[in-house]
Amino acid sequence: MQLKNVSKLTTLCALASASFAISQPVFAHEDISNEPERADKFYNLTREYRHPHHELYRYPHHHYHLVYGTNTSIHFIANPRLDTTFDSGAFGGTYLSGANIPLKGVDTAAHSRGNFNMSAQGSEFGFKTKTHHTHLGLIDTHVEFNFIQNTGNTDTRQSDNYSPTLSFAYFDANHWRVGQDTTNFFDLDSIGYTVDYGTAMGGFLRQPQIRYSRHVPHHHHWSWSAALERPATDYTKQDGTFTRTYEDSGLPDATFNVRWQRHNAHATVRGLVRGLRVHDQSGTNDFKNTDTAFGLGVSGRYFFVDGSSIFGQFNMGDGIGRYIIDANGQSAFFNDSTGVFQSQRALFSVLGTEVIWPTHSHKVRSNFIWTHMHVDASSYTPVGTQVTTGVDKFFSNIIFEPVKGLDLGLEYAYARRETLANAAQGHINRATAAAVYHF
Repeated sequence: MQLKNVSKLTTLCALASASFAISQPVFAHEDISNEPERADKFYNLTREYRHPHHELYRYPHHHYHLVYGTNTSIHFIANPRLDTTFDSGAFGGTYLSGANIPLKGVDTAAHSRGNFNMSAQGSEFGFKTKTHHTHLGLIDTHVEFNFIQNTGNTDTRQSDNYSPTLSFAYFDANHWRVGQDTTNFFDLDSIGYTVDYGTAMGGFLRQPQIRYSRHVPHHHHWSWSAALERPATDYTKQDGTFTRTYEDSGLPDATFNVRWQRHNAHATVRGLVRGLRVHDQSGTNDFKNTDTAFGLGVSGRYFFVDGSSIFGQFNMGDGIGRYIIDANGQSAFFNDSTGVFQSQRALFSVLGTEVIWPTHSHKVRSNFIWTHMHVDASSYTPVGTQVTTGVDKFFSNIIFEPVKGLDLGLEYAYARRETLANAAQGHINRATAAAVYHF
């Protein structure tokens, strides 16, 4: 008992010391808003105006606190969030996923007459640090979690239980970014802002990577980055089920991103090369096959004087289903009975506008966004399977910031899914209300 008490006392003292150590505010020159843009930060060049990772989210002024006795400052992330959704038909998921929309005449869930849901899974927590005066210059870190991939206890008789999911875990040093971040192939500054947590793209692709970024010498408006990212082969089988495997990937995915940036506009050209490989050893099979996939993307955004903007994005390629969220699992077709392995072409486009409404005392903005996804299913795919061939979405919202750090959003969303299953379709009408506070 005495040892336990001593242990508790030691823990309390350590916590108190830690609280005192980080209580001193960081000096002005160490604040993120006063630092010059660096080449290895080019992916988030507009971050002081827009949160780089989330639709409704928009971080307020980042306050870092100096850890006493060190050259490191820290900023804590704590964004509690509540999402409330009502689907007039079938339930579309915690966030809207076009590929999971039930099909009329096929899925009994498609005949539902309404579904109401509330979730706090979009809440986030974590921290960022900045360490100055190292041999590598400034070193930044970012570690963040959410609860969107619920793998915890589903017994909610006492409390809704969500398990933390790693979103970001990387460090920046001397033009290098190492760790887990959003794929370098995405341009999240050109998709607009939805109240739905899944964004207009339908979700996120965050994975381990090694990224190198630089500004073009003597052309400060231009920057580029290249990354090697965790590979995976995703494919659709002859019965319409999806499979993703990491074990059979021979080389990392390679991505590049070239960006032109001005104070009121940006444009990007992006590329992707990846290998697809399948190795089937089920039963008496011992089949191996490989394919090379590639993708290209262009995107941009233009801001008007009042802060309103227009934006667009177009991505397409052969075997890039994993990099188009609603087409995840459809990079290729594989028949484990005949050994046929064939990549599939896919495209994704976004077109929208954000309107900043003229108000005197509060910040109010709206987004109007249309997205389209299409997959050219392999000719070997049986016609009767429920393989998604197209998803269209439309979002219309209003986001209100009554006080600094608090965002309140209302949104109407419509999504339609098409498949090979005898031209079966499904659609969802969703109303969403969300509230998030940025600590």
